[in-house]
Amino acid sequence: MDPTPLLRAVVERGASDLHGKVGSPPALRIGGELLRDHPSDADGVLTEPLTSESVARLAQALLTTDQQQALLRDGAVVATHSEPGVGRFRVAVFRQRGSVSVVVHAVPHDVRPIDDLGLPPAVATLASAERGLVLVASPVGGGATTTLAAMVDHVNRTRACHVVTVEDPAEVLHHDQRSLVSQLEVPTDVPALADGVRAASRLDADVVAISDLGQRDVALAALDAVARGQLVLAAIGGSSVRSAVDGVLELFSFEERPNVRQTLARSVAGIVAQRLLPATAGGLCAVAEVLIGTPKVQAVLADGDRTGELGALLADGAFHGMQTMDLALRDLVRARRITEATALGAAADAEELRIELLRTCPGGSRPDA
Repeated sequence: MDPTPLLRAVVERGASDLHGKVGSPPALRIGGELLRDHPSDADGVLTEPLTSESVARLAQALLTTDQQQALLRDGAVVATHSEPGVGRFRVAVFRQRGSVSVVVHAVPHDVRPIDDLGLPPAVATLASAERGLVLVASPVGGGATTTLAAMVDHVNRTRACHVVTVEDPAEVLHHDQRSLVSQLEVPTDVPALADGVRAASRLDADVVAISDLGQRDVALAALDAVARGQLVLAAIGGSSVRSAVDGVLELFSFEERPNVRQTLARSVAGIVAQRLLPATAGGLCAVAEVLIGTPKVQAVLADGDRTGELGALLADGAFHGMQTMDLALRDLVRARRITEATALGAAADAEELRIELLRTCPGGSRPDA
């Protein structure tokens, strides 16, 4: 099966993802919504239900021989695919109910600058740090990969240094600007993410970017890199600053966590937790919670009994560039970039946000819910 028509449909329709499953027509994720009905598909590329054979052939066309072997061995594989004249894509192929399914994610050709992502200025400030750990957290599909790439691009344009990215897989290609950028891909260049992070020190890296901090050995390697004086930018799952912190600690046993907590507190330069929400103008809008590693924040992170104080520090830390998710939602409603209903649905405390909107948006100046 020639993947070109399907991949071209993804790009031409502005979709972020394509889902191919046996028995269903190809589904496209557009503006955050998964759509299975494509009445304007004149060529029939998106309207015909996929057969077991057609999905298998699609997977075969998108994967190399080694990747096909990995699929047979492990039951799932994630890779990248470049289609000439169309674009670059991240491909996930997996087995379910005895058949193969495919999810294709469109990777932007150009790295979007931080300013274009609608994120607060503190994100660029964190990317400019000399050393420390910067976590970029989001749910799956929440934009952490895009933000991480934008932060690497910011370093690349503003610092004369060596940036080493460690990725599984390498999605965005960075071209040298002020910096030299080396991109290590698993398993082509290094066996695993942790191996790549440890190798970065031998490669004279100033900045290390990690596509996923979700494993114990990767987290240990990242903390060691910070101790060596490097700036480490790393993506991790989570929808809030608190969940990002918990996500790191949960990689370790209960016996290890006190020491890890102390090391993490000393290492953290900042945490960006973001989500993508439907925008009033169409498409998606980024909203972010930001924590900066001030001495007060480090003291709270170091003490497991004080983790509940993080919310107050975020709310009171505007001077340092901090903000809570709910305050960020309030500002997006005031700027008419999202609706009140969208904000309340994403809020940590919907009732408190509703009161705040009534107080700060008098006279019905809010966008329609």
